[in-house]
Amino acid sequence: MPENCSDPAALARASACYCFNPKQSDAVTIYLLNRISGLNLDPDDLARNAKCFCFDRKTAAAVKNYLLCNIANQ
Repeated sequence: MPENCSDPAALARASACYCFNPKQSDAVTIYLLNRISGLNLDPDDLARNAKCFCFDRKTAAAVKNYLLCNIANQ
């Protein structure tokens, strides 16, 4: 079901049943994005290829959520 990517509260409600600590959540997200992308890179390759994307933590979370929502709605 499509989600409203511009409504953070709606995204939070839709994801309420997925309870991970922040480290687990980041690992799951990276794994899923790696699979969805079709790249299937190992962790070293992922880190090396991502080094130019430098955001503060808050901005990185917002960008990641925006991208994930748009992927889910394709």
